[in-house]
Amino acid sequence: MADRSRRHRLAVMLIAARLLSRNLVNRLKAYFFTGVIVLLPTGLTIFIVLKIFDFLGASIKYVYGQNMPWWLGTLLTSSIILLSGLFVRNLIGKSMMEVIERIFTRVPFVRSLYSTIKQLIDLIVANKEMMFQKVVLIEYPRKGLYTLGFISAQGPEELCSRTGEKLMAIFISTTPNPTSGFLLFIPDSEVIHLDMTPEEGMKLIISGGIMIPNRQGEKVIGKDQIQGILASTTSNP
Repeated sequence: MADRSRRHRLAVMLIAARLLSRNLVNRLKAYFFTGVIVLLPTGLTIFIVLKIFDFLGASIKYVYGQNMPWWLGTLLTSSIILLSGLFVRNLIGKSMMEVIERIFTRVPFVRSLYSTIKQLIDLIVANKEMMFQKVVLIEYPRKGLYTLGFISAQGPEELCSRTGEKLMAIFISTTPNPTSGFLLFIPDSEVIHLDMTPEEGMKLIISGGIMIPNRQGEKVIGKDQIQGILASTTSNP
């Protein structure tokens, strides 16, 4: 009887160890993937700039027989990047970029890598253009579920006057591609304002909830606090 109980405890411990190790591996994979997503655009940009700098230095040394000054390399590299951006933004450059994108999207490994980089660049550009003011929490898509949103502006005067509410224009981003989403006009009384910055909110969305902001000394809004805020807002006319 004692041997059977001992074997049972040993089996339970082995199962628990396997579950813990599997959970740890999954977490490490998620952390690694998030780190790659965050560092890939920066690393790739630095790599391209250094390659351009080295190419210019080697070309000047080959033609003139002397090393290129650092200031000249910086000036030429910046000029090449600016001219590339100017070229891509015109009609011919856009057509060429569409051809390049079609080629990249047909190569299996390059397709996923290119799509990830392009989405991250679109995210950075969209974040700068939208100029989100604050991060908020709304009860959506049903009661008891909460969604992170970004206040982009106050609601149009016509909408506010017709509804009799002070509306807020809130952009709801999707995971894992935050560049897509939809716009909601919500009464300000039903919006829970957070201390989270727009950058932290974007990181939280694109990482699928892994990169959670953690500030020492600050309290995290819990379910009870959220329900209390909602109860107070609904009770007040």
